Amino acid sequence: MRATGTPPHGREKETPASESRAFRPRSGRVPAAVLAATIFSAPFFQGLYFEKQRLASCVLVSCAAALSVRAQARGRDFAVSRFPGTHLGVAALAVAVAYWLAVPLAVYRKAAVVEALVATMLFGMTWLVYDCCGEVGGSDLLLGAVALSGTVVATLGLTTATRVLPYPGAWVGGRLASTLQYANTAASVLMAAFFASSTLWVKSLVQGGSPPSNPGSWGGLPAAWGIRLAWSANAGFLLAAFVLTQSRGAWLVLPVAAVLFAWGQPRGFRISAIGCVASSVLLGIAAATKFSAALNPMNVGSAWRWVLLAPLCGAVGLNCLVSACDALGRARGAKLSAAAAGARFTGFPRMALVVAGLGAAVLLILPVAGVATDVKAIAAGPLKRVSSTVLMDRNVQERIIWTLDAVRIGLRRPITGAGGGGWATLYHKYKAFPYYTKLVHNHLAQVFVDAGIVGLAAYCVLWLSLLGNMRRALRLADDRLRVSAWGAGSAAICLGLHSVGDFSLSLPAVAAILWTLMGVVGGATDLAAETGDGDAVSVRSGPALYERAREVLARRGTVKAFLYAFVLSALVASTCLAGASLRSAGEGAWKEGEREVALSLVRRATLFDPLDASARLTLGLYFQEAAEERRDKDLMRDAVVNLETAVRLNPYDSVTRLHYAAVLLKTGQSSAALRHTAVAISNNRFMPEGYEVLTGMYLETGKRLALGSNVDEARQAFTRALEVMDLLEKAKASIPERFRKYSPPEGIAVTAVMRLYRAQAMFFLGQGGLMASELKEPLRSKVREISQRAELWSALGEIAAGKVDSDKGKVARVVQKAPDLEEELELVRKICGAMGLGYAL
Repeated sequence: MRATGTPPHGREKETPASESRAFRPRSGRVPAAVLAATIFSAPFFQGLYFEKQRLASCVLVSCAAALSVRAQARGRDFAVSRFPGTHLGVAALAVAVAYWLAVPLAVYRKAAVVEALVATMLFGMTWLVYDCCGEVGGSDLLLGAVALSGTVVATLGLTTATRVLPYPGAWVGGRLASTLQYANTAASVLMAAFFASSTLWVKSLVQGGSPPSNPGSWGGLPAAWGIRLAWSANAGFLLAAFVLTQSRGAWLVLPVAAVLFAWGQPRGFRISAIGCVASSVLLGIAAATKFSAALNPMNVGSAWRWVLLAPLCGAVGLNCLVSACDALGRARGAKLSAAAAGARFTGFPRMALVVAGLGAAVLLILPVAGVATDVKAIAAGPLKRVSSTVLMDRNVQERIIWTLDAVRIGLRRPITGAGGGGWATLYHKYKAFPYYTKLVHNHLAQVFVDAGIVGLAAYCVLWLSLLGNMRRALRLADDRLRVSAWGAGSAAICLGLHSVGDFSLSLPAVAAILWTLMGVVGGATDLAAETGDGDAVSVRSGPALYERAREVLARRGTVKAFLYAFVLSALVASTCLAGASLRSAGEGAWKEGEREVALSLVRRATLFDPLDASARLTLGLYFQEAAEERRDKDLMRDAVVNLETAVRLNPYDSVTRLHYAAVLLKTGQSSAALRHTAVAISNNRFMPEGYEVLTGMYLETGKRLALGSNVDEARQAFTRALEVMDLLEKAKASIPERFRKYSPPEGIAVTAVMRLYRAQAMFFLGQGGLMASELKEPLRSKVREISQRAELWSALGEIAAGKVDSDKGKVARVVQKAPDLEEELELVRKICGAMGLGYAL
């Protein structure tokens, strides 16, 4: 393959006839369309954050990959199957295999299976990217999908900010979060889209020239100008939206990637790349600042004028400057491509041209942006926010702490890791102070927890393969391949660097963009090496053993094995998706009061997805509620069985174990209930609800012992109910001093229900005088049931403290107001009689 424009080395190249044919991947257009649709649409579904969204994508991509593999395995032209045998292909495969190896030893196998399916989906997407990049225009299709996806993400966020088309959670606290729901994640997608759009603009210069390569013909100029204007204006628009995310980490990453983007361009196109980035940044900051200012009085028209017209005017200025450089080059008789004309001068002429161009850009930017008098005000916002990103900043410190906790978890299971979802399952057990985050906010540490050293090594090799391909791209003779490789590589490095302090790559939509960009880089350089284009080093060089392994991967039989693997992945994802859908339908039916339908749907969900602890927990709770309504012992046994299964499937989930302990207590298994509650607290010692449940269990155990005439043991149980508070205070005291500024111990509040339980235990222990202080908070509770019970026990406390009262007094009035408490009052009378308490009830 050769570039259509004049090469930077000054020699003419012929355009191969193959370049004029339409884009058609060897495996057909359907897999390519599925790939492009997935890349484009994935960010609009919360980044595939939720289970059903990511499972549906896994099914779709796995089927598309299977179609691609089948077409390759059956075709005579087997060259496109080079992917599994490339460095990038081996690394991508190793990452997927590492996640599957972690499944058997995972702490929660269902989450591990889902993450392994996502890894397989990403591997399949990279396979499809290689298939697309094997044809002319393939990389343009994929980069265009990334750029346009970012454009729609930005548009939805801005329309929400201006209340034109509200989208839930797209604009929060003056920050653009758009469909990703998180501002930092939206920033990472917009960064990648910005570099994709800038890459397509530079590539349009390489492919067509400005004006067309024949100076005597200007017929193609409007079309060429339209394409360039669209991509350059889109880059400025994306940069404006990117600034509005106010993501400090992304802001710090952008300059690094911008330098790489410009440095890696072919000789003669670097100044154009710098101009595109510089104009987008300047006008993006100006437009974003003016947009925010226009929102205060909700001047919608002014806000939209800034974010639309400023990038458009900057794009017009940029393209005019490039055309002027080209015209000057033609006037000097230089037969150079459009952007090369302004960069091939030497000495004073080149310096003068650069200075003149920058001066013209400034003259264009300042009047258009209207910021000639308040440049400092515009820069103050971003600069102030970036300057606040210091090592001692709370957000930075918390991310460091989370990373260190992730390393601690990973070192406990260093080889294969804890399996996908291991962090969300285990971090409560290892955290030194109360915090809540389902993801590590450092993707390297996340991979280490999920897949251990095996997965982390494969992931690092993946990045090394990317960097190696970018290095080889520097020696490509085809400028278009080099532009694609370095543009996609810069965007990928953006995402990788940003993921060191954020969880963006844990969202499959963002990870799909990253792996697509990696595939574009690898596909461009590997295709050039395979076809002998330029001086690129062949990707087939390496150790003999490695060469042998890659030869095996490229065999027809091995590729057929990949076909079966993708089909199996699609089937597993389909069954998991069916289970999740049935569970959701069952929950909806239960809320509508259709109990039998709900039980049937959730029971079927457990058959489709037997590893799902959530389905088992839901089914167990439904059986428990139905059993209590019907007083059916068989249903209660079913509840115990399902909740026990849920605990076995996800043993580190404290909430599931507390529900199981509660149902054990109701079936008379007090000792087992107490044991499971203690385990739940050890798995999450900063969860006040755990101590609440433990207090209630000791209280309930004491009541049963008292009714069974075991008075001494009953008193011991009531005493232990009061001692649970000491366990909570001990957990508070264990918070290291350096962490107390992030989470003061006072923030771990004792629940109103726990205080109500403590008051009851005090009553049965004859400590009526202490009950009033415990009941202050329950009496103020907004939950009617809690406040009514607190009123009853307040009245009983006055009796226990020696104040004169009777059934006809305060207690009677409380019961009259809440007749449901009559049963509880009667139980209190029996216990007092059994324990010999002489209260006048």
